[in-house]
Amino acid sequence: MTYTILGAPVSPFVRKTRVAMAEKQIAYTLDPVSPFRPPEGFLDISPLKKIPVLKIEEGGVVRHLADSSVICAYLENKHPQPPLLPKDPYERARALWFEEYAD
Repeated sequence: MTYTILGAPVSPFVRKTRVAMAEKQIAYTLDPVSPFRPPEGFLDISPLKKIPVLKIEEGGVVRHLADSSVICAYLENKHPQPPLLPKDPYERARALWFEEYAD
């Protein structure tokens, strides 16, 4: 499985996704994409022109997920260790608040 993050490195949403991947020690490549001048076909994978988009290549199949919160949720489910979110309900909710704050 290979991952590519499509998005501008200066975007806080791209940074959030990159930090999540670093914390989980997941390898990826970064493809700099500007939402203001998206490449041809970008609207097919991100209809709202949101960055980042996570490109997932596995077994010859290519899929895409747009939006940093959606990507972080996918990573947490696909790669549960190490966890980004605490088990304690209050601490988990507080971590989710910080995620929203980062947005």
